[in-house]
Amino acid sequence: MELISLILLTFVGVLLVLAEIIFIPGTTIAGILGGIMIAVGIYLCYENLGSYYGHLNVAISSVSSVVLLYLSFKFKWWNLMAMNKQSEGKLDYTQGVTLEVGEEGKTTSALRPMGQAEFQHKIFEVVTEGGFLPSNTPVRIIKIDKNKILVAPINN
Repeated sequence: MELISLILLTFVGVLLVLAEIIFIPGTTIAGILGGIMIAVGIYLCYENLGSYYGHLNVAISSVSSVVLLYLSFKFKWWNLMAMNKQSEGKLDYTQGVTLEVGEEGKTTSALRPMGQAEFQHKIFEVVTEGGFLPSNTPVRIIKIDKNKILVAPINN
């Protein structure tokens, strides 16, 4: 029974390392824990059961690692976790409204320097030139660059 539990300990370590390689990018706790489990399982097998069973544990874990790695590439298991589709959605920054430089509106949130402002009864993400503006401040559009609306406070 002890041999089976040590082989299972090593095999679970192998599964964690393979999960690290295939599914989880970078070095994570799964890979580290898996490596520790493999080392402990093999060491305890050699220590408690002798070299014959230690060699058997190394052979079983090595063969199972190679077989699982081969199967993962053959059946492309990593595709189960990967995002393979590209987003086709479009974002309408104008919300059906034509904004022009010089148009006036008011902030609906504090601009620090980014926030929201209302133009033509629609809310837009806007940016100031670097200053902070409180909510309900009258602003004027001074520049529109693709999806960025630059505003400045209106001095009364």
